[in-house]
Amino acid sequence: MRKALAIQRMLQIILDPAIAASSGSSEILADELIIGTLPPFAVGQGKEFVRYLTKEEELRGALMFLNELSPMGHIVPNHKLVLEQGLDAMAADARKRMADQGASLPERAFQEAVAISLEAVAAYAARHAALAREVAAKLAGGDPRRTSLEDVAVCLDRAPRGPAQTFHQALQAVYMVHCALHWTVEIVPIGRLDQLLNPYLKRDLKAGILTLAGAQELIDCFWIKLDERVILDNRHAENRFTASDGVLTGFFGSSNYDQGGLLNQWMQQVTVGGLLPKDGAPADACNAVTRLCLEAARRLPLNSPTLDLRVHAGTPKGILDLAARALMSGGAHPVLLNDDIIVPALAENSGAAIPLAAARNYACDGCYETMVAGESEFSFGFVSALDLIEKTLNRGAGLAGAGPTNLRGTKDSWRSKPAALITDMDEFRAMLREHMLLGCHRYFTNLTAFYGNKADYAPSPLLSALISGCVDKGRDLTEGGSNYHIFSPLLVGISNAADSLYAIERLVFTEKRFALEELTTCLATDWGHRMLDQAGRMTPAFGAEPGHRPHPRDPGRLPGARQVRQRQRCRGPSCLVADGKLRCLYRRGASAPHAGGQFRAGGATLWLERTPLRSKHRAGRGDV
Repeated sequence: MRKALAIQRMLQIILDPAIAASSGSSEILADELIIGTLPPFAVGQGKEFVRYLTKEEELRGALMFLNELSPMGHIVPNHKLVLEQGLDAMAADARKRMADQGASLPERAFQEAVAISLEAVAAYAARHAALAREVAAKLAGGDPRRTSLEDVAVCLDRAPRGPAQTFHQALQAVYMVHCALHWTVEIVPIGRLDQLLNPYLKRDLKAGILTLAGAQELIDCFWIKLDERVILDNRHAENRFTASDGVLTGFFGSSNYDQGGLLNQWMQQVTVGGLLPKDGAPADACNAVTRLCLEAARRLPLNSPTLDLRVHAGTPKGILDLAARALMSGGAHPVLLNDDIIVPALAENSGAAIPLAAARNYACDGCYETMVAGESEFSFGFVSALDLIEKTLNRGAGLAGAGPTNLRGTKDSWRSKPAALITDMDEFRAMLREHMLLGCHRYFTNLTAFYGNKADYAPSPLLSALISGCVDKGRDLTEGGSNYHIFSPLLVGISNAADSLYAIERLVFTEKRFALEELTTCLATDWGHRMLDQAGRMTPAFGAEPGHRPHPRDPGRLPGARQVRQRQRCRGPSCLVADGKLRCLYRRGASAPHAGGQFRAGGATLWLERTPLRSKHRAGRGDV
């Protein structure tokens, strides 16, 4: 209940004229076709919210690394419920369930919290309609922007409070609810936008009240609104992060993840394309809105949103052509997802099988993990594939800590067989699998031990209302109310691990260049790296064509060569440091030593200090 009242208060505070003027929490511009203001709550910048815990609860929560800022979001809300039912009807349904005499006290409290939260968002939308009219009234009578803002106000009079009737109403309603979720510390994606909006677009086109060009303009405005909080200079970042921000379900510990890398991560994924969410024979889901989104991604290659395109064997060529054009525009969108692999994996997962229709209705969460849209909770943990290789080589210990303190390294897994006794690659892979299974089981053990720990400190009544299953069960998302529960130990670094395993198999067991024990010793002590370095550079990566050898001018063929990071893009790995001298190999025959300073090489400018040679851009340990 206190969380629901805090949601209500937060949505009032940010619209207070004095606060909005000083903080930018609410602003409506005369040119806007989609209105609403997102908070500056990127994942790496942290959040702010109305505090509702008592001092005693704050202390108990701190012992669990939890507080009011701990909701993770990171799952796909069911905007379809809002578009088809409206917030008022959803709130009324929750109040009706609250009055059910058969409901338990916790269930009644949950339903009332849902109703209060939904009513707060409805009031938030109504206030935006009034603000739009206030801005419109200040414009000249003949100003076309006045009409546009009055149209926006009419949209908000109808939706999200009631069911959407038009494309504009539906798109504005999605954005308004999206803003409300982000302001109330639920950093969530959009979901399958083309499936949400296409019925309204078809209706409007048939009725003649909207053209495709008009729909494209609205989608473009939506794209720009999702990007308006992106920071272009890290000096403008705000660091409000706490040890308890955005805690993953079932996680115990402080939230010290990569803030710097997440300063511009807003979790705003838009998923389009793929298959229709139905059982039986697969049917392509691409439609006119899919094309509008791909065109927006091409025209506006912005940081946010991230567009995900689901593809499959039957994806129309026209869609693939639009995707290629969008990628070539330089925005790195869309991300391509293979339905032919992902749908069966979701349907026939390691737990209970789920209906094919549900699996076909997947969308990306705030990152790229896939889940049933509007019906899932999700959490994950990391299992490093490269770390597993180290443990297989080094009797269950990591190599980074090898030395006089930890001797062979940091012990973190089974004490497996020494490298000298591993006879072939099959045995190596079997041992690696045992270390991997232990890492996965540890993740699940921690997940089940701490599952539900957020319910007393950071429940999610508003997001729960938009996740199917929660209202029917009378149970918050944090207490397992959703229809599906997707928990994943993520195996990370797979591509590098594949290259490493290929190199080990080829150099140790096939060509027998050196023994596995010798490799382990060299890696642990950084001794003998020249011999291993050259053998490794002469070995192509996993997946290369049989018989492939590096180009004769490849830097790996020169002893002691190190690549130099370039300030601008270059068309190939052309510049290197060998024997203390810089050499450019971009043009055939061009190999002029340079002692330092600025010079041109194949169109790329390199900036180097004189001695020793260093780049102005540092990457990790040592010189680059």
